Amino acid sequence: MTGSYWHILWALPAGVLTGWLHFRMLRIGTEALIHDTATGRALGLTALRFALTIAVLVLAALAGAPALIAAGCGLAVGRAIAMRAARRMQ
Repeated sequence: MTGSYWHILWALPAGVLTGWLHFRMLRIGTEALIHDTATGRALGLTALRFALTIAVLVLAALAGAPALIAAGCGLAVGRAIAMRAARRMQ
């Protein structure tokens, strides 16, 4: 049982990075759609961010509940980092 907790060491940072990338790509894609500059790029970024998030969460789920919880918490931390950076840009 204790061996499954080692997965937290990769799942937490992977979740933080995935969360930051997910919300950063969301901002870039939304700005592209609002300014009507690159609709294809925005759609590609949307597909990429969903695929990346799903892949990390599925890998964490396959590793077990502690890894999935760590990845989910990391995703929330990554979101907070991305939102703080977005507020500073305004």
